[in-house]
Amino acid sequence: MKFPAIRLRSFVLLAVAFALPPAAHSQNVLVELNFDNAGSRLANSGTSGTAATPLTFSTQGAGITYNVGGGIDGGTSAIFGGSGWLFANYSPVTTAFSITFWMKTTTTAPNGSQWYQGPGIIDGEIGGVTTDWGISQLGNRVVAGVGQPDITLASTTDINTGSWAFVAATWDSSNTTLKLYVNGTLQASYSSTGSSARRTDQSFFIGHDWNGYNFVGELDQIQFYDDALTPTQLTNLQTTGSVVPEPATYTAALAAMALLVALYRRR
Repeated sequence: MKFPAIRLRSFVLLAVAFALPPAAHSQNVLVELNFDNAGSRLANSGTSGTAATPLTFSTQGAGITYNVGGGIDGGTSAIFGGSGWLFANYSPVTTAFSITFWMKTTTTAPNGSQWYQGPGIIDGEIGGVTTDWGISQLGNRVVAGVGQPDITLASTTDINTGSWAFVAATWDSSNTTLKLYVNGTLQASYSSTGSSARRTDQSFFIGHDWNGYNFVGELDQIQFYDDALTPTQLTNLQTTGSVVPEPATYTAALAAMALLVALYRRR
């Protein structure tokens, strides 16, 4: 049987459309720390990129303890009692990133106007005016910030309720945009002009910050991504534990199919 050229091209294009993986924002995980490895609770941390120096964590101060079976997914969470923290040997975030994690606390932290004035949750603060970053707690809010200039976003949702909360902070230096989410809801955002990549030549802390303020509570499922994830991707991460391709790609594929069918019917 001989097919018309337009029909053959249609089948080829459709086959290619379904064979190719749907396009999505970058999904490279730079850091993954879920504390579930029984041999070493920090063994699953690291980078997926080509960093010359492996990213490692070490316990500092009085150390931290672990809640086996008490994590968000039934695994293990890390308990920060206010005198111990984790130290990372360098920061992997640069031009764009997302930092996501689950947190639980009943503590009300001191108040302030900038993220580096509160207990550090995941903090890359560097002394002086520079392109640093951090996530901390001020009062009963979680806050995220970047430096040069200092910008801090505060949640509108209380996070000291004793229940697990999913927190995400995204940064995109291409449009100088910082966003903060709690439980999938955008809490605050900041956009400006220019471009400002983050410094990577400094360590960062979990449960601690540059000024010595310690977080009190539990953390689980800490992940760093090398892109500013979309709300859809963050919702998928919260509900399924993984980032999946955005549905807009499938919508585009369906539109292409409709166009091909219309062209064929005109033959």
